[in-house]
Amino acid sequence: MNHYIYKVIYLTLGMSLAVLAKADLAVIVHPNNPIKSLSHKDVQRLFLGRSLMFPSTETKIYAIDHKENSQVYSRFYTNVIKMNSNKLKKYRAYYLFSGKGRLPLILDKPADVIDRVAATENSISYVHSSDISDRVKVVFIMTTK
Repeated sequence: MNHYIYKVIYLTLGMSLAVLAKADLAVIVHPNNPIKSLSHKDVQRLFLGRSLMFPSTETKIYAIDHKENSQVYSRFYTNVIKMNSNKLKKYRAYYLFSGKGRLPLILDKPADVIDRVAATENSISYVHSSDISDRVKVVFIMTTK
């Protein structure tokens, strides 16, 4: 009986890792963040400034972006947020002007993003699946084109 349970656990973990390996983009948070997962809409709201707190919490988010000219930035905003760079700039300018939002911190390298998220409890960012570290928690995964 115990042998059967170990097989089920092994197969479940294997399937989870296979899904993760296929994923192109992962939204990450600090490991102590109480959020277990985010929906696609939650991710859009958080990165567009429509929601300034993690869902069902009173924890303000600290969003971290990659450089605009990076591939991960382009793929994230095109495929997950559903906005091209020009539309995003206009949208964010409106939010800043209205006083409702603030721009994410921009970091140069994926390693810098991982370091900042691992060090900042209310942070959120995104990375390519190959950059995922055990120092952060994955709360959303999306395969992109």
